[in-house]
Amino acid sequence: MKNPIKILVYSKNPATLNIILRLINKEGNWEGEGVTNEVEVFEKCHETPYQILLLGSGISSISEQRVRSMLAIQRPGIRIVQHYGGGSGLLANEIMHTLSGSELDIK
Repeated sequence: MKNPIKILVYSKNPATLNIILRLINKEGNWEGEGVTNEVEVFEKCHETPYQILLLGSGISSISEQRVRSMLAIQRPGIRIVQHYGGGSGLLANEIMHTLSGSELDIK
């Protein structure tokens, strides 16, 4: 079995975060962890080589920009995708497009 795709989810809404993580972790080749603040994003990304940072609900534009700027230095290879909600089908589609190299990143 190949290594799972490591996905970090950053969301201010704990209920939404738990749902997203449940959907990610039910996939056989995805491994998700979640955080609720930008300091945790930096700490987790320092410890673990995530392939994707998924931005969930409730994040201010200022926090998002700080995260994007810091990760450009700390983890330049990480792909950042905005999750817009809408259920498991959309979530899987957003992740698959990101993994395939499609441009979903909002910079």
